[in-house]
Amino acid sequence: MKLLAIKRKLVVGLFYLVVLTLIDWGIGMSSFAGAPRFKDNGDGTITDSKSGFQWTKEDSWNQTGKCMNWTDAMTYVKSLKTGGHSDWKVPTLDDISKWPNGIVERSKTNKIGTIFRDWKEEYTLNLDTIFAEGAAYWVWSSEVDGETRAGAIDMRTGHILNLEKKMCFALGVRAFRNPGK
Repeated sequence: MKLLAIKRKLVVGLFYLVVLTLIDWGIGMSSFAGAPRFKDNGDGTITDSKSGFQWTKEDSWNQTGKCMNWTDAMTYVKSLKTGGHSDWKVPTLDDISKWPNGIVERSKTNKIGTIFRDWKEEYTLNLDTIFAEGAAYWVWSSEVDGETRAGAIDMRTGHILNLEKKMCFALGVRAFRNPGK
């Protein structure tokens, strides 16, 4: 009897471990049900079924072929008309990376293929392949730290960065909107 109870506890514990691991990887139950998390709307926008947000399929790097400092990124997003919408915003760090709604997913790899300056390497992003290749390695957030610094996300690792606003290395911005508001 005791052996059966111990086996049952091990099986239940293993089940929960697998479920929590899958959730941590960003797979979620919708993948098992066959419903994809992201939908390409065919107008340059992607709808996220978890958050309800719409994201631009391409980031600023895709669109312009160059990096942007924080100020240029803010101006870029204000002028966007992607998908016929003009209410695009610069996301917060949580909008980009916090589970379960953030678009950074450790289980996803999207080859960016962008050659930055003299780099010959191709880096992968933790981003669903429904988003356009050729994106920036790091994306700006709307969050600031004083007058000279702002938050960004390393899309290759999901790590939060605190960078000089004037920095323009492999940086871009991916805009989002909340159609429900």
